[in-house]
Amino acid sequence: MGGGVLGGGRKKKRRGENSGKFLVKKKKTGTVNGFGEFLNSKGFIIGSAIAWGVTFFEIVGGILMAAGYFTRLIAPVFIFQLVMGIILVHAVNGWFVVGYQSGGVEYSVLLITVLIVISARDSR
Repeated sequence: MGGGVLGGGRKKKRRGENSGKFLVKKKKTGTVNGFGEFLNSKGFIIGSAIAWGVTFFEIVGGILMAAGYFTRLIAPVFIFQLVMGIILVHAVNGWFVVGYQSGGVEYSVLLITVLIVISARDSR
């Protein structure tokens, strides 16, 4: 058995073997700070602070929504973030999202629709 397409020529990686490298790489590239710089380039004065606030809210708000708490309060903030993403990034690319890129508005509109439905169905 050689190292062909189906062959076992490659060493199998254990689960989680590269996860630490990914986290370090992500921290080194400064994705949140890069987002802050992008916001500054679009005219926002405190882009880094906004980027960190958005990141914190997405983590905490996402966990709370997944657990079913405060969905009617959290959903409109997520919708606002998506609308801002459409305005700042996606609208110029049209409707369709194609591949791994900052494509059109199609996916954002889908997420907005889902958030409206979740918020409307919330009984708490």
